[in-house]
Amino acid sequence: MLAVQLANAKVKTPRLTPKEACYNCDEPLVHEPDRLFCDKDCADDFEKYPREA
Repeated sequence: MLAVQLANAKVKTPRLTPKEACYNCDEPLVHEPDRLFCDKDCADDFEKYPREA
């Protein structure tokens, strides 16, 4: 069991990179290009609802 937990700990989660638009609603983030989401609600919704790959 410990070996599985250690292996899972080493798996890196893919990180999002800024794309100058909200990842949830695609609203342009022209004045804040380093942000990933336009607001906290979009960030929460992105985490809450599954995405199609």
